[in-house]
Amino acid sequence: MNHKLRALVLQHLSKGSRAGYGLIKDIHEHTGWKPSYGSVYPLLDQLRKEGLINRIPSEGGTKKKTYTITAKGKEELKSLRHHAKEAMAEVNKLHRTVMHICGVKKVDLQIEEMLARLINPNPEIKLIMKKSYEMKFELARILKSDAYKRHSKRIVELMDGMTAALKKIE
Repeated sequence: MNHKLRALVLQHLSKGSRAGYGLIKDIHEHTGWKPSYGSVYPLLDQLRKEGLINRIPSEGGTKKKTYTITAKGKEELKSLRHHAKEAMAEVNKLHRTVMHICGVKKVDLQIEEMLARLINPNPEIKLIMKKSYEMKFELARILKSDAYKRHSKRIVELMDGMTAALKKIE
């Protein structure tokens, strides 16, 4: 099961009831990644069977299924956050070790700060993250299609240019 999607669904339901389509839209707006209907709806059924969410009756005779998080679901989300925090602490230790080995003395933005900004981003960060994901997916598409063989020099030039431009931002 996709643990990332599970956490995102529980996170968004903790903010209020949502239909499946609304969850997909919220996740896409928040992360830039759009989960498929074929992954969200089976997950919602699974979470419901586990007692982590409830399906609430639709209003006005519509067939739209709306979901809400249960107390058990809130505990699961709390546990997921705790495990993510522990994992990030381990990643941070590794990050510091690699920095030490590489001779890096100072980093202005630690992993915990980056994570905090990603979990609760403001609109500007949301847009930057969305564009970052879009770029990543385009690179994955190019690598999958073998187009990189014909365009590797141009891709590296673009990436070097972007890195250099980002380094100039203060």
